[in-house]
Amino acid sequence: MPLPALVPTLLAAVIAQPAPPPSALPGFEYTQPFFPGAAYDNAIPTPDSLLGFPVGQKPATHAQIEACMKAWANTPRSRLFEYARSHEGKTLYYLVISSKKNIDNLAALKTDIAALADPRTGGDADALAKQLPAVAWMAYVIHGDEMSGSDASLALAHHLIASTEDATAKLLDNVIVIIDPLMNPDGRDRYISQLTHDRTAQPGTDDQSVLHSRPWPAGRTNHYLFDLNRDWIMGVHPETRGRVKAIGEWHPQLFMESHEMGSQDTFLFSPPREPVNPNLAPTMKKWWDAFGSDLAGAFDVHQWRYYHGEWNEEWYPGYSSAWAGYRGAIDILFEQASIATDAVRKGSGVLETYRESVHHQLVASMANLRTLAANREGILADYLAQRRFAVSADSPFAKRTYAIVPGPNASRVRTFIDTMRLQGFEVFTAGEAFKASGKDQLGRDVADREFPAGTILIPNRQPEARLLAAMLEFDTRMSDDFLKDEYRELLRFGRSKLYDVTGWSMSMLHGVEAYELKTALPDKAAPFAPPPTVAPIADVPAATAFVIDGADDLSVAAAGRLMERGVRCRAADKPFAWGGVSFARGSIVVSVADNRLYSGDLKATVAKACEELGLQARASATGLGPGEDPDIGGEHFVLLEQPRIAVLSRDPFSVLSFGETWYLLDHTLGVRATYLDTAELGGADLRRYNVLIVPEGGGDTLKPQLDTLRAWVKGGGTLIAIGGSAAFFATEATSIGGARQIQDVITKMDDYALAISREWEGRQGAPLADQVWSFLAPKSVAYPWTPLKSDDKPSDDEAKRRDAFRALFMPTGAVLAARVDDRSWLTAGCGDFVPVMMGQGPVLMAAAAVQAPVRFGVYSPAPPPPAKPEAPKAESKPADSKDKPDKDKSDKDDKDEPKGPPPHWAPLPAGQELRLRMAGLLWPHAADRLADAAFVTRESVGAGQVILFADSPTFRGSAKGTTRIMSNAAILGPGMGASQPIRLKREE
Repeated sequence: MPLPALVPTLLAAVIAQPAPPPSALPGFEYTQPFFPGAAYDNAIPTPDSLLGFPVGQKPATHAQIEACMKAWANTPRSRLFEYARSHEGKTLYYLVISSKKNIDNLAALKTDIAALADPRTGGDADALAKQLPAVAWMAYVIHGDEMSGSDASLALAHHLIASTEDATAKLLDNVIVIIDPLMNPDGRDRYISQLTHDRTAQPGTDDQSVLHSRPWPAGRTNHYLFDLNRDWIMGVHPETRGRVKAIGEWHPQLFMESHEMGSQDTFLFSPPREPVNPNLAPTMKKWWDAFGSDLAGAFDVHQWRYYHGEWNEEWYPGYSSAWAGYRGAIDILFEQASIATDAVRKGSGVLETYRESVHHQLVASMANLRTLAANREGILADYLAQRRFAVSADSPFAKRTYAIVPGPNASRVRTFIDTMRLQGFEVFTAGEAFKASGKDQLGRDVADREFPAGTILIPNRQPEARLLAAMLEFDTRMSDDFLKDEYRELLRFGRSKLYDVTGWSMSMLHGVEAYELKTALPDKAAPFAPPPTVAPIADVPAATAFVIDGADDLSVAAAGRLMERGVRCRAADKPFAWGGVSFARGSIVVSVADNRLYSGDLKATVAKACEELGLQARASATGLGPGEDPDIGGEHFVLLEQPRIAVLSRDPFSVLSFGETWYLLDHTLGVRATYLDTAELGGADLRRYNVLIVPEGGGDTLKPQLDTLRAWVKGGGTLIAIGGSAAFFATEATSIGGARQIQDVITKMDDYALAISREWEGRQGAPLADQVWSFLAPKSVAYPWTPLKSDDKPSDDEAKRRDAFRALFMPTGAVLAARVDDRSWLTAGCGDFVPVMMGQGPVLMAAAAVQAPVRFGVYSPAPPPPAKPEAPKAESKPADSKDKPDKDKSDKDDKDEPKGPPPHWAPLPAGQELRLRMAGLLWPHAADRLADAAFVTRESVGAGQVILFADSPTFRGSAKGTTRIMSNAAILGPGMGASQPIRLKREE
């Protein structure tokens, strides 16, 4: 039946009318061709034809970039390889481009390049260096909202594959170009979606507009909101892991990486300024200057503005370009002013379009490739020389080996070794006990220490020696000249010249016991072989309980996952032994008696949970401990409560802090949690949860909800706050808990000093028996502290001035040693001390009812004082002389003698010293401020508890020691630290 004549008219009426065309904007149309006059093979599809719009007109999505890569996957000049899948399942590719001859012989060339990278393999390496093409790895967009690089990579790839010009053919004879077009597809697509949502019909050119902003969580990070450009040495995420492996197979001589920076900026490129990590090859500076000069010349042709150095330093080895530099590549960084889309009006009034930003990245990329091709032989010769130096007996690497003593925390050691092998490091195992000297992680000398058979050994003398040293060295130091500059910058402007953390030794972050030995690889060391897989249950007949050893970090995950499946679990608050098997504090006990109502197969459920995590549960036929060891029915086995976890998210919380917490719960522990929008917190029913995690950065926004949160904690909730959010709860105004920040109590330090003394004395044992059993009242009592002299106690105003001065020098990120309370359930799985990554977080103070399970500084026996020189013999005096002191002279000396620095607020036990810095830059002012302060506080509030972390316990997914404490807090907290109502029936 035909439609009535009126219907088309009605349909037309409801179709939206198009917006008026934009007003003309001079400079908005960028007309410069990318490769003027270039001739191309028409058989190769252009990016414009594949995208459906001119390349660089707007950001291409991952799917569009993938379509281009697949279209160019198998041309005479190119081959495509997949190297990873992101958390969201997106494929990451690299495209190899070179001459047809090189592409046809790609496998053989790859083998020869690998031989050049390891001079121990034999063969004529010098001849290879003269004849092989150089390898360039061109990496684009690791921060997903720094857009222009990926689009430049498409134009670059097409030009190199399709150009019919002799110059391109000659370049490809000399260079194998590997294009990694998009390193963070999840972040890029997330940001493009935001751009699409915020797009206006009238182009926006004001960089303060929503269109050019980056609303939470923006696109910089990957799916779990980690910064992938800090993950190169950590190897946590699949994007990184695949990329590290691929680059390790190709051994590039050039590694270029594109980034973006503020919209009003210009274009930055290498070389960087100080500090530069001393583990980089000394030839790096020469090549940085050469590449920088050529790039500047290429920009001068277009009359573009640029600069180098300034804010860009090269200290932390976990940036992508820096990381590649330790592998022998010339590492080059590009930073283009961010345009995101359309155009941005600069301060000069000029419009810079998105397409022009793409053009900048493209010209810079081509300039680097031309420099590499022109200097191929010299660069390969330097590359070979550095690799030879790394494996030579004359290098500083030859007499250095890192030893890791394996302990019962198998999953942690396994993760550490996996990280080492991912980087291509050669790892060995000691076949027999041996003795060696060196340093421990606290900076103490170790002489002729005996290491057991099975010790993990990583010799520094190997092809990747420079990267290995950068990742594992205990104490890499900056130059004196830089320290002077940094000190001036802090005092004059209150800001640091450092861009990232200053310490990161991977053995410290992983919390494994390691030593830096002054020896080559010991005899009878064999290549590391992974231990055999253990059965998920070590069974016995008629088991009364199943025990998962709390020494392993993943025991906490097992507890959480078992409770989700309805299994009742207990946690031990002290070590114990059953049936001749010893178990650590924090071990998880699944008692048959507790699970009589469990409807499933208890043993099978425990076995499945352990199998999923690579753990083993030991079945025990008895719950009787020998001697005074705990028994299964006693108070030392605490019934856990299933955690019902909520995490606050979105503005104003730190994207990175939230992401670390999300990853820990979702990916590492594998437990369910609810992620709440903080803006909706006022309407949320918190009774659904017994754990609330508050990430870094947004505590102040909780002021309207303080009464609700206070009531929730008192009702049995476990509140966990991190960094700046912990600072919010450590104030008088919040009235939740008694932890405070140092600046708020700086004039009342006596109570806090007393807490330190009590903790020390509490671990030393009782006084001598003859004092305890005496029938006489004592004439005096010894106190565990030394009172400060009145002259040493500053006035209130002076104390505040001193603390404000010390606060200027807080670290940008240093690894500090922190002592552990071995009676706190929070520290189960920790040793005597734990390495802590500390930055700009609050300095937390704990006294009276506030526990400090982890405090900065580790007590260590102090070396004996140096012997005093013999006093000179007294001169003979006349017989009538009197030995009277010269009072006037004595008084004068007392007045003239300068006073030393004020003493630290906390007492130091006799015969002890406090070890604090493990790795990184720690000014003495900050050390004095942090020493003895708490990294973690815990306090009972009503039936609940408040747990505060001074800084991130889950730093970049790699701080395993402090991550264990966070895991304990979230999973064990509702049962071990808070009181929960008795359940009368099983909850479904």
